[in-house]
Amino acid sequence: MKTPTANFCKAAGAILIVVAIWGFITGDHVLIFHVNTAHNIVHLVSGALALVCGFAGERPARVFSIAFGAVYGLVALLGFAGVAWVIELLHLNAADNWLHLGISVVFLAAGLVPGPLAKHGSMPPYGQPA
Repeated sequence: MKTPTANFCKAAGAILIVVAIWGFITGDHVLIFHVNTAHNIVHLVSGALALVCGFAGERPARVFSIAFGAVYGLVALLGFAGVAWVIELLHLNAADNWLHLGISVVFLAAGLVPGPLAKHGSMPPYGQPA
């Protein structure tokens, strides 16, 4: 069985963990993005959850992707709106807000876009008899 969302969660989880470690090493930035201890912990926990859900299967990966996408979308909106306690807690800058919005869209798409057709009841490939 194909598991595109599960595989996506595995890859994204590994990336989030690498970013968390990178942030712990640098202390206050990863490239142009601001980070702090709380922000790094969020990346570490998010990455671990993404890996767990990715290895658990397609359905848990889809549920995680939708929830994660919604939460990151909310963080992006709160950052864009200038909600001080969120900005201060996670040490956000404008680049972080745009990145979080992009991550939100990608995770929501991964969770909501229908996967490959199941073998039972699906149409045969074009040009092959039914």
